[in-house]
Amino acid sequence: MNCKTGSLSIIEQIQVVLLSLNEEQYTARLNVLSGSTIGMHFNHIFDMYNAVASKEGNIINYKDIEEDTLISSNPKYACLAFESLRPKVEVLVSKETISVVTDFDIAINDCQDMVLSSVGRELMHAHDHALHHLVIIRMGLQSAFPTVFIPRNMGVLSSTISFTQTQKHG
Repeated sequence: MNCKTGSLSIIEQIQVVLLSLNEEQYTARLNVLSGSTIGMHFNHIFDMYNAVASKEGNIINYKDIEEDTLISSNPKYACLAFESLRPKVEVLVSKETISVVTDFDIAINDCQDMVLSSVGRELMHAHDHALHHLVIIRMGLQSAFPTVFIPRNMGVLSSTISFTQTQKHG
């Protein structure tokens, strides 16, 4: 699976979960998530993908993300926002060389540097970052809302899925 296909697959998984949540579940502050909400985690995933998909020229600056608070508060709106990423991701060129603004300092625009990367590498980063947050979301949902449908492989690495399948059939 290539970077774009993996990203589109993650977006699809996300949309399935978003459509199964109501606003109360989506915005509940959960102790298991240190007081954050499921919506906040989906918003964070969206922001990472959107930074890559909406890059300006050949530069990505993750620190310049403009958060859309509706993504944190409304699961149906969030689903539409993720849908809007699909055509942007589909036209990205994975081998395109880009520069990423470093983000190691708390102060805004203090001591920023650039590192070379590629669109494919940044899609991989967004994908792996999404998997990490999907596991956190899974824990929150299983803890607070055990009846909510969660796709069986949500937040699971494809290599883990393949390994599990070979163990069952091997």
